[in-house]
Amino acid sequence: MSAKRAALTALSVWAGLVLVCVVLAFAFSGTEWGLPPADSSGTKNWAVDDWREDQSETLRRGSFIREPENTWSNSAYLLAGLLVLFRARKPLPFAFGGQLCALSLTSGLYHASVLEPWQTLDIAGVYGALISLLAFCIDSMAKGFLGLPGRPVLVWSLVPATAGLALLMACLRTKFILFDSTIGFVIIVGVLLVLIVITFVVTHRRPGRHVDFIHGCGVVFDHVWVVTGFLLLAVGVGLLCRLGDGAGRFLSAPGSWLQAHAVWHVLSAAALLLTYELFARVAGDDQRVFCDADR
Repeated sequence: MSAKRAALTALSVWAGLVLVCVVLAFAFSGTEWGLPPADSSGTKNWAVDDWREDQSETLRRGSFIREPENTWSNSAYLLAGLLVLFRARKPLPFAFGGQLCALSLTSGLYHASVLEPWQTLDIAGVYGALISLLAFCIDSMAKGFLGLPGRPVLVWSLVPATAGLALLMACLRTKFILFDSTIGFVIIVGVLLVLIVITFVVTHRRPGRHVDFIHGCGVVFDHVWVVTGFLLLAVGVGLLCRLGDGAGRFLSAPGSWLQAHAVWHVLSAAALLLTYELFARVAGDDQRVFCDADR
């Protein structure tokens, strides 16, 4: 696939995901432009208390964007998705990059509105990014460690399957315990961490190229150590921010200019991107994001 055709395909996939998310959100919300309906006095009734379990940013009740920091910090997912799409050459990287872009939209719209339909699609976006990344990791390990040839038909079928499964899990999260937004997240992330550890153990002793994170400035590290190290650091600090935010928790700071949940968005985007980078190097098919020092 040529670079031009790959870019057009990626743009089409992302545009399709965005369109589906918008149509579903408006269809299920029954509200005008995602805004809550007016109450008997004719004013907008947000029907949301200031107490929230997982974030503590002060609600701007008179604004269309109710949580500014938690909204705009989702641009980190958009940046990570575009970086993946720019380097993607095969279906699963396209799917992962597109899911990251869709997540930036759905999560941003949820934090802007704090409405249930967007929350469901936000959770679907999280699941979509994680499941598509998991499929890419398994495929990369099969090629890089076992030398198994890729099967285009099977791989292409995984693209809609991951998106469909993510939406199903989000819609049924209150009815099936394994699809719960916390339990499902922990399970998928746990599997990814196991795959990361296996990959590190297998590859860190192999002679390989060194990643140049700041091209031409002499900042060069062994690629397995640095990618895995930054990845685990982002996961650890990010989860601390995610679990420590919320009403009454130790990182709760409603009036602060820096919100822990917004930091979680940025660090989780970095962790997803670095996980993709690690397994793109395992696959060895030149879809990695960062350049190598000896290239």
